Amino acid sequence: MASFSPWRLLRNLSHIDLHFTDDDDILDGAHAWYYHRLRAIVMDKRLSQVERRSVLAHELGHVIRGDVPCGDDVLDCRQESVVDQWAARKLITLDALVDALRWSDDPHEVADCLWVTVDLLEVRLRHLHPSERAWIRRQLDRSTDPGPWP
Repeated sequence: MASFSPWRLLRNLSHIDLHFTDDDDILDGAHAWYYHRLRAIVMDKRLSQVERRSVLAHELGHVIRGDVPCGDDVLDCRQESVVDQWAARKLITLDALVDALRWSDDPHEVADCLWVTVDLLEVRLRHLHPSERAWIRRQLDRSTDPGPWP
């Protein structure tokens, strides 16, 4: 199975337009915005490719869920958290996470290996299910066990 690509998903959502801008008034402190009524995502064109990939996955989470701002700070914050978790799970599979953790335990290096932002990596790690944590530990323990010598 091919890994998740937010660019492929966007291509399949032909009713959603993506626009790039460097207008800080439009961005209003964010990397991107999803405008439900306009069926458009507006993204900061100054982002790196890794940032674009992570941010696009997040905004597509809003598209898939049909999110609209509700005007309540608590509910809007909850909506953002749910979409962050969705994007992190889509972009960071457990197998890929284990492979990256075998290589390094530095968050910046792991995120670089996974081609996501450190923020998205931290979301994925923070919201691992206990069974996922246990599985990751077992996989990492196996990879450090030299096993019997022939």
